Amino acid sequence: KSNSLKWGSKGCVDQHMMSTSFAVGARHVLFKNRLHAGTLLIDQIRARTVAPDLILGLSHGGAVPAVVIGKAVRTPVRALIVRKISSPNNPEYALGAEVLENNANKKLDLKNKNICIVDDGAATGKTMEAAARWVRKKKAKRIIVALPVASSDASVRLRPIVDELIVY
Repeated sequence: KSNSLKWGSKGCVDQHMMSTSFAVGARHVLFKNRLHAGTLLIDQIRARTVAPDLILGLSHGGAVPAVVIGKAVRTPVRALIVRKISSPNNPEYALGAEVLENNANKKLDLKNKNICIVDDGAATGKTMEAAARWVRKKKAKRIIVALPVASSDASVRLRPIVDELIVY
């Protein structure tokens, strides 16, 4: 069913349902905006036995949810700049992705830290996969990925490469 999903500034629109929602198993998750998406994840981040030392919000969609979570759990937040390689037919659908080696990303000290990576959702999981692999390469102690929505394909892609996957 992932080919019926269209990603946009208001979330994910399932063309069959014509509503802003995301199918997760048998339920549909609805969030109003990125601020609300972050709010949905706060309790799940707080419930972790290992608190994050740093929250990384993927540019651009993960920045707002990351700040909301960071304020609530009193954890520093930084942006992680990831370039998505988009499908020509749907700019929100990632064919691949790479973390940019710019000054902001290079300055991030992740060694031996518990890192929570946040985005506003994952259709393919390729953007988050690139981020998680980059964080792992920086010798993070633990990687937690937090998403308000994710396709089953994205979840399958991400589970083996992160320590915890949180999908609302």
